[in-house]
Amino acid sequence: MRSRNTLVYIPLAVACVCLAAVALLALPQRRAAAYTYPPGWRLEWMHDMGSMFKHSSPTIADVDGDGRQEVLIGNSNGHFYCVDAGGGIRWDFYTGAPIQSSPLAVDCDGDGKLEIFFGCDNGYVYGLNSQGQPLSAWGWPKFAGTAFGYKEVFSSPSCGDLDGDGNLEIVVGSWGHYITAWHYEGPVAWQYYNADTVWSSPACADIDLDGKDEVAIGADCWGGPNWPWPRGGLLYVFEGDGSIKNGWPKCLPQVIWSSPAIADLDRDGFPDVIVGTGLFWQNTNPGAGNYLSYADGKHVYAFNYRGESLPGWPVNTGNNNFGSPAVADIDGDGFYEVALGSLDNNIYVWEHDGKVKWTRCFWPVQKMGSPAIADIDGDGDMDVIISEGLSIMAYDPNGEHVLDADMGGNMFNSVAVGDIDADGRTELIIATGADGQTGKLFCWETGPYRADKAAWPMFRKDARHSASYSHEEVPDIWPPEAVKSRCYLAEGYTGKGFSQWILLMNPLDHEIMVQIRYLMPSGLSVIKVVTIPPRSRMTVPVNTTIDGQEVSASIISDQEGLIAERALYFNYQSGNGTWSGGHNVMAVDAPREEWFFAEGCTRPGFHTWLTLQNPGEEDAHVTLDYLCGDGANVRKTVAVRARARYTVAVHGDTEGIGVHDNAHGDVSIKVSSDRPVVAERPMYFNYNGAWDGGSNVMGAAAPSQEWYFAEGCTRPGFHTWLCLQNPGDAPAKVTLDYLCGDGNNVRKELTVKARSRATVAVHGDGLGIGVHDNAHGDVSIKVSSDVPIMAERPVYFQYNGSIVGGHNTEGYPLD
Repeated sequence: MRSRNTLVYIPLAVACVCLAAVALLALPQRRAAAYTYPPGWRLEWMHDMGSMFKHSSPTIADVDGDGRQEVLIGNSNGHFYCVDAGGGIRWDFYTGAPIQSSPLAVDCDGDGKLEIFFGCDNGYVYGLNSQGQPLSAWGWPKFAGTAFGYKEVFSSPSCGDLDGDGNLEIVVGSWGHYITAWHYEGPVAWQYYNADTVWSSPACADIDLDGKDEVAIGADCWGGPNWPWPRGGLLYVFEGDGSIKNGWPKCLPQVIWSSPAIADLDRDGFPDVIVGTGLFWQNTNPGAGNYLSYADGKHVYAFNYRGESLPGWPVNTGNNNFGSPAVADIDGDGFYEVALGSLDNNIYVWEHDGKVKWTRCFWPVQKMGSPAIADIDGDGDMDVIISEGLSIMAYDPNGEHVLDADMGGNMFNSVAVGDIDADGRTELIIATGADGQTGKLFCWETGPYRADKAAWPMFRKDARHSASYSHEEVPDIWPPEAVKSRCYLAEGYTGKGFSQWILLMNPLDHEIMVQIRYLMPSGLSVIKVVTIPPRSRMTVPVNTTIDGQEVSASIISDQEGLIAERALYFNYQSGNGTWSGGHNVMAVDAPREEWFFAEGCTRPGFHTWLTLQNPGEEDAHVTLDYLCGDGANVRKTVAVRARARYTVAVHGDTEGIGVHDNAHGDVSIKVSSDRPVVAERPMYFNYNGAWDGGSNVMGAAAPSQEWYFAEGCTRPGFHTWLCLQNPGDAPAKVTLDYLCGDGNNVRKELTVKARSRATVAVHGDGLGIGVHDNAHGDVSIKVSSDVPIMAERPVYFQYNGSIVGGHNTEGYPLD
């Protein structure tokens, strides 16, 4: 937190740290036999750099692709070191200023060698190649910004594919008030001004499963009069374009120096954000102008991707929580646990639901470092490892002591665990140093190495600094042979202005369990399981699970008879005003390789979409045949990835036919696929510039020679149309039988050319029955053809002179 009254920031913060160090150094020394070591514990090598390693934690990574890992770390002497597995200094790079940031190592350009990024107190973020040379061709180093004399980059960089282009961006915060994302090749992707210092390190992960990584990062909050949030701390989540995600930031009553971790604690399929707090050193004098009466950093928080607190969180500690959480399923129960050290001298491990699993306080010192999680004694169990003042401590999943080793110097950083020399044994890397102390880099060898038990082996989890777990697809709760009901819905959207509902009916005399799998365009999915009482209806609000995305649904049950619909209500932003309304469709029971739509319109005032769902395990290659009213047909192809939703803007030029104010904009569609898919066609409109609304239909499985429509109206205020699609190679001779409410039926005939679309205005006098303000205008329709065709009937209305909208349906076939 930056004071408005003083620039003496770092010395005061360090002073707090030094108090902890002094307390620790005053403890009596133990005899060597009093320490606890795992089997095989021995010192492999040690470097005394003569100056302290403070907050920079070691990163271990195979930077040159030779099969052995290097140790990467920065020092307060301004040197950045690359140390090989044998302890030799491979290279060092001099920055001229202290380095407190921990290095990121990742192969950005796919050449098999890692690029390295770290921050420095001179305000720069450095990028080096595997040989320690600056990535000057990409424009590194980068200045991270400055404000009010602050510029230090304490934050450790992370990386992610923020824009979904397959390339990485590098993200970091700075005491200079900025959070910045750069494309790895140098250009700024986006920059955000926080109006206060940023200590926290970012975590990058796709928390909403949209196929693009988001950025989670904490920050101080002491903004000026135009700053929208109260003083304390902010936990941000940024979208890939640098905009703040809906539901964020979270305003917390303490600065956020802790760095967030990302993991699916509640196993709902969406990753959650977990974070500690910080150390507002100024908040000691209630009479001071910068005192915050509500400041409270004695918590650890967990939020879902929408920014809602998880059940059981936040949890309480006895003091502020400077360190960053480590997350792993340490006890093998299928749920993640959260480990974090606190300034109350304890290390905590919480269950996924916030219940305390155990706490330990071996040494009465503030825990400034962040824990790592790995098996260091070779017993097959994960251990929680943390630096405690002069010692490294480790505890097994039950909190039993595994390691207590004196390093002879204070530690404010994290250990790194791995098999750096590829000998099958575990190495543990730690660096020491505090004000007035020398700095040493240690490599200890211990038990057999188990990569599968090294879930969070270093600060920020891995060399990429992901601090996150990848999304895990959840299998269906029943095997395919046990499923007796299947329902598919291709359309769905939960963005701004849209409310989506799935409606389920259980007609049976006993309750049934139903699984809904939500499929996103990214190819990722999550499931929701509900139980429906006997002979009842259940309403599932999709927006409470899926936020701001296009989504399809695949619904299954191990009981027969399940019925599903989807209702969608909207304020559609057309670009030319808001079109309001709603539409509804019944689910189908199976995907198919062909779907037919007679209606479609891309004239001005109409937006037509195709929504495609591929519920299968292989990508689908889909052909879209647009049969246009002017006979100038168009063919487009799209690929729909496995288990994904895909959206086509028919009114767009890329995969559709574009906007046309003529018969070319009247379009029927045939969807053909090499894999079974599901297809729907939602439409949004401002009909004749006056009647706005929307409609939707599920595609028809096949054309037919007869179609029936019970509804139709040509009274004043109603426009009824028939849309006819002939997908075949021969002309269709079509008879329209209008069954009118007054019994005076009408028959009309027309020919629909091969592979074409025809449109009939039922309210017109030509092929329709005209406008009638009596029972003759209430009309049902039978469509008969000598070859199979497809028929739909849209109706647009101004009902009772005030209610405007429209609806549409495909006909009912009898053959």
